[in-house]
Amino acid sequence: MAIKKNVKVEINFPDINGEVLFDTLSDSRLVKAAISANAVLVIEKWLNQNTKYVFNRHQLIPENVKEYDELQKYSQFYVNSCSELLKSDTLLTFNEALFLLLGLNPFELIFPPFNKLNLTNYSPPIDFPSSLECAFFLIKHYQILKRSSFLRHDGRILSEDLIELAKREGFFNEVALQTLNTEEIDNVKRKPSTINTQNLITKIAKTIIKDYPEIQKQILASDINKKLKEEQSITHLEDSTIERQYLNNFKKLKGIA
Repeated sequence: MAIKKNVKVEINFPDINGEVLFDTLSDSRLVKAAISANAVLVIEKWLNQNTKYVFNRHQLIPENVKEYDELQKYSQFYVNSCSELLKSDTLLTFNEALFLLLGLNPFELIFPPFNKLNLTNYSPPIDFPSSLECAFFLIKHYQILKRSSFLRHDGRILSEDLIELAKREGFFNEVALQTLNTEEIDNVKRKPSTINTQNLITKIAKTIIKDYPEIQKQILASDINKKLKEEQSITHLEDSTIERQYLNNFKKLKGIA
């Protein structure tokens, strides 16, 4: 994996153009640098036209270290932190998921002007564009994530589902995905106790699906967990764990039931 320093990425489209500096740039970056650069310039353009906010176009790039971070220049701290968010069974907010898809630094979401973004429930008003959400609304990644069936009712999404969505749409670099330090679920499933739990969950799932054939995977996992706690005294599992680790055969189960 080769890493270059001080790389300038130029964007030159009819409606947006400019240059974004990357302190470092890996040839196996998870998201194409041009995608991130374009998003940064789109955001900057909107802020310049509609607010008096002084925006630093480099603050959203994970590879770029800000002076107040007290980190050495060329540090990969935020790059690695972004990878950590994609570890197995991590529940992400809509905003975090979108920033990851765009190759932006989700840790900037706690700072102005991004800390008040409401991308989950946003719909363009009559006086469009009237808020920063407008800058994201026309970006392809936003539209695809917004319509994804992977999204939960509260707008959050599991890291595994985000990766699957990104794979389908070609948003993530396949080579880079292979280097992510994600958990290996298959090794866990080989344990006898886990196999017994799997068999029990499958049995409960079949019963529920028979009565509710249109049930969604997320709701099924929650219903299974309630039965495990009430009827089997199994209390250590989370709904999200059941959904991701024990319902991989969800489609097959719905076909059998």
